Amino acid sequence: MSAKHGIDAPIADQTTQAEASDDPEVIREQIEATRAELGETVETLAAKADVKTQIKGKVKEKQEEATAKLAQVRGKIAGASPDQARAAVGSLPERIMERPLPVVVVAGILLGWLVWKKR
Repeated sequence: MSAKHGIDAPIADQTTQAEASDDPEVIREQIEATRAELGETVETLAAKADVKTQIKGKVKEKQEEATAKLAQVRGKIAGASPDQARAAVGSLPERIMERPLPVVVVAGILLGWLVWKKR
């Protein structure tokens, strides 16, 4: 039996063969191939529908990214000299003036939290 007409043959080829053949062995092979393909399709659809597992996978991926970034930052900090640290702190007011939005957002959140806590 050739590979084209065996279990690995596409469904369209198997259907054509089934119409041309009444051989019970060929039909059994086609049924088994169809069952295997159906099983794979069901597994694929189940994996796509399993939102909880997908979310866990994304969370794990983000945790790994954050851990890698933390290690990178720690490496930079460990390798920084006191002069580099002073230069970074000294340039802070200039950097705030260049990009004030993050500071304003943090200040707003802090102010809102303080007001809410006093209630």
